[in-house]
Amino acid sequence: MVYNEWGAVIAHQDEMDKALREQEKRKNKEMQQRYRDDLDNQRALVARKHRDNAYQDLQISQGMLDYQRAKDDQKLKNEDARRIQIRDQVIAKQKESLADRERAIKEEKDIQKQMQEEARLAYMKLMEQNKREDEEKKMQKEQFSRGYKNDLWN
Repeated sequence: MVYNEWGAVIAHQDEMDKALREQEKRKNKEMQQRYRDDLDNQRALVARKHRDNAYQDLQISQGMLDYQRAKDDQKLKNEDARRIQIRDQVIAKQKESLADRERAIKEEKDIQKQMQEEARLAYMKLMEQNKREDEEKKMQKEQFSRGYKNDLWN
């Protein structure tokens, strides 16, 4: 009940203020939602970028491994050819004389020891390299995980 014109004006003004406050609240909520959506999109973009970078790093690492394997295979083929050549030479020397034959056997054993040692060293080197690569992959995964968790908490 309004008792006079001023009361009606004040009541109308209060209703308009209330409507403006409600409109402002809706507007703020919409802005907050847009801000949240933008943050979610940014987080998704960062996660996608991290995933793409990790995939690229994996491809590069795989390419390097393939190259190293091909190089190692070629080295082994060369060593095999060298072994065959040495064996053929040893056989030829064995036919020359008994003394030469004994000397050739000793040389062959020394060469085999050397090749075994080289093969063992190559194997150890390869295993160490694989271990380092596994550790690097593990560190990359941990870095990605930490970055992802940091992104989630930020």
